[in-house]
Amino acid sequence: EGEEAVAAFAREHALEVGDEKLASLLDEADEFASFRNEIEFPKQEDGTARTYLCGNSLGLLPRATRKRVNDELDSWSALGVEGHFRGNMPWAKVDDFTDSPMSEIVGARPHEVVVTGTLSANLHALLVHFYSADGE
Repeated sequence: EGEEAVAAFAREHALEVGDEKLASLLDEADEFASFRNEIEFPKQEDGTARTYLCGNSLGLLPRATRKRVNDELDSWSALGVEGHFRGNMPWAKVDDFTDSPMSEIVGARPHEVVVTGTLSANLHALLVHFYSADGE
């Protein structure tokens, strides 16, 4: 579907797929282009933004994330262990903040949803606790 849409867009503008002008026109038509300003791009030595294509990573840093992480660090600093039960997002109840939005995404009820880490990380954590190389 994506390739067909690009090819159709190219035909509409009498351009070839792969033409740099087509890429510019697609960028101009991109309804999500404004989100580019909400992301921090790594810089090259000359100060220009790098082209970032690594899909096996955390991805690029959304600007809002820095504030959210700093807010939690401030809570930790001010509340210490009480941050588990007090503050804007008490850590002991952090899953309460994700169940409802995630349930809308997956089409389930909030009480049917659990947000966890990746399967690989979860299996690793499980095996670390229950597997012993010496067989015991």
